[in-house]
Amino acid sequence: MSQKFLWASFVLLVVFCIFFLLAPSKMADALSLGTQLKMIEERSQALEQMVVKPNYRMDSQVVAGLLRFELEQSKQYFEDTKSVLRIQFWLGLVLGGLLLVHLSALLHTRKYKQ
Repeated sequence: MSQKFLWASFVLLVVFCIFFLLAPSKMADALSLGTQLKMIEERSQALEQMVVKPNYRMDSQVVAGLLRFELEQSKQYFEDTKSVLRIQFWLGLVLGGLLLVHLSALLHTRKYKQ
């Protein structure tokens, strides 16, 4: 019974590792870095056009505040993305280690059963 349990848990761990290896690409899509960069560029271009228009006057403090807000938002977004990907990396290392330990336990029990 314990041999079947070990093999079943090993298969589940392998399936979980495969799912985990696919997760970063899904996460990057969910975070949509390209879309975020494009939106930042569009907003900064729109802000530049507002500032450059000859008939449209904006206070320099308002422009500086808008630019500062945009910069802080983009920095925060990319810091969050980096921390999530860093966590994914460490989880991958831990799962790989668990997989190796589990495989060695399986081989060890199989060796003694024979």
